[in-house]
Amino acid sequence: MAFRLPSRKTAGTLRPLDIGRRLLRAVDEHIDIDVKGRRIAPNSFTVHVATPDREHLRNDERALINELVGAATTYIRDERLNVLSAISVDFLTDDSVEPGRCTVSAAITGQQPVEAASPDTDAPAATDPPIAAPTPTAAPQEVVSAEPPAPLPPPVISPAPEPITIAEAPAPVAPRLNLGALV
Repeated sequence: MAFRLPSRKTAGTLRPLDIGRRLLRAVDEHIDIDVKGRRIAPNSFTVHVATPDREHLRNDERALINELVGAATTYIRDERLNVLSAISVDFLTDDSVEPGRCTVSAAITGQQPVEAASPDTDAPAATDPPIAAPTPTAAPQEVVSAEPPAPLPPPVISPAPEPITIAEAPAPVAPRLNLGALV
């Protein structure tokens, strides 16, 4: 007697399990080491999926993002890795990806922004609006300057934030019971 086993997945359908595996593989592929020798894991992930898969996952996208963040957090904690800020997962529709497949891009983010120059320098503050470029005129004018340009102020270097170590396990979620009756 021959048995026919059902296929693991329908052709062209992306499963959340496949996305989770790709995400954890992206964590492993993008681990970096900081100056103190700590292993830093990526904390920003973008999942690229085809349009039909995005439509298939649209109803459960928020729950799937929460599950992926939880899986990445647990994996990073279990591997004793560090992150620079909270883990985020975003979905992006990409028609260059084949239906049923996904790609995950990962990045280490969370560096502090560069501080504005000190008020005693002539450099504009970081909150000043950009200066509009002059509109070209019919006849370009030649600018002659007798003085050399003023030297630029020294760059402001800010230290990177301390990595976050995930030490506690996420809160357990109570399982749902599906009750039914046989007649």
